[in-house]
Amino acid sequence: MLKTTSALLVSTVFFSAAVHAVIQDQQWGDWYGNISAMEFELNTQNVSGEVLTLTCTSGKLAAAYSVPAEDYRISSQTGLSEPGLSINGTNHPLDETAFTALKATSEKDVIKMTSMNAAISKQFSAKGLNEALADTTWQDCRNH
Repeated sequence: MLKTTSALLVSTVFFSAAVHAVIQDQQWGDWYGNISAMEFELNTQNVSGEVLTLTCTSGKLAAAYSVPAEDYRISSQTGLSEPGLSINGTNHPLDETAFTALKATSEKDVIKMTSMNAAISKQFSAKGLNEALADTTWQDCRNH
């Protein structure tokens, strides 16, 4: 009985570790997060310690900007006025045009969070973002 219990316990530990490994964040260049069939959450941090989070959930592209050291966070879903993204100085509302521009970024491109077409963040690197979004389409996001 003790051997059976020990074997079961060891099996449970290995299974739990395997499941935990599946849900851990993936890394693409300067970006990390999770992508499933029809939604994603991708994060990046800039040299100033600011964090940009891009999500596709409930059929919408959303963005959040935070400064963890100051316990500050604002998002497109919590009252940010006219939220958007600036990619290499070109402003995009959080819609298909922004998604398409994000997919087309290269490692030299820069992204800023905007409100009413004015940057509210310092710049974030796009390095790895196109790789993270490579297998995701705007329709995937919209159809969720």
